[in-house]
Amino acid sequence: MIIALPSPEAIVQSVLTAFVPSQQARFMFAKPNAEDLVFLKELIEVGKIRMVIHCTYPLVELAAAHGCKESGCAVGKIV
Repeated sequence: MIIALPSPEAIVQSVLTAFVPSQQARFMFAKPNAEDLVFLKELIEVGKIRMVIHCTYPLVELAAAHGCKESGCAVGKIV
């Protein structure tokens, strides 16, 4: 999993994985540039990276989208 803007909770969870033998987390800090973005675009286009969208909501159902996010059941992005 790649998180572009990790929350404090995600950072704490990733640090705790150091104590779980079957799981590991790594941090990588990078300064984006055009070449890297083109490379990522190409990986997405050939299917080596895919986005996981849990569900989509129209804008008028914004409260329901927030409820889904807060429930913690979403696997992927809520759009």
